Amino acid sequence: MKRKAQFCRHGWIVFLVLLLFAGSGTAAEKTKLTFGYSTTGPTAVGLWVAKDIGAFDKYGVDPNLIFISSSPVMVPALLGGDVQAAIAGANAVIGAVSGGAPLVSVASLANRPYLRLWVHPEINRIEELRGKTFGVSRFGATTDNLTRILLRRVGL
Repeated sequence: MKRKAQFCRHGWIVFLVLLLFAGSGTAAEKTKLTFGYSTTGPTAVGLWVAKDIGAFDKYGVDPNLIFISSSPVMVPALLGGDVQAAIAGANAVIGAVSGGAPLVSVASLANRPYLRLWVHPEINRIEELRGKTFGVSRFGATTDNLTRILLRRVGL
């Protein structure tokens, strides 16, 4: 038990030292960060709001927010160093990591799909989709994977 208390005490000391160093920076010492986002939808709102309210400034980060059209394009940009952090679809990240890519997923912004399937007005039931052509943003993107999952789930 004494070792646990000593470990906790040392952990607090390290945390406080890091806090002092982080808080002692000046505006001239801001860390530049290129942050990619692959959607203009709801999952990117937090990123824009954080920039607009000065949350990045508060922590000494000078963000360059760039839009990259989809996760299958965002992940290679991340791996190649064109962006240092990104909001990307989990399917592209998981695919890259399962292939050996050194990526770390820090958080998930959505715990369920927020996409909708849009159809022509004459289609009233899901069974009427059999034999129809589907459009997705890009092969391997979230829209592609969710469409495939839906079609499998309903037996199409």
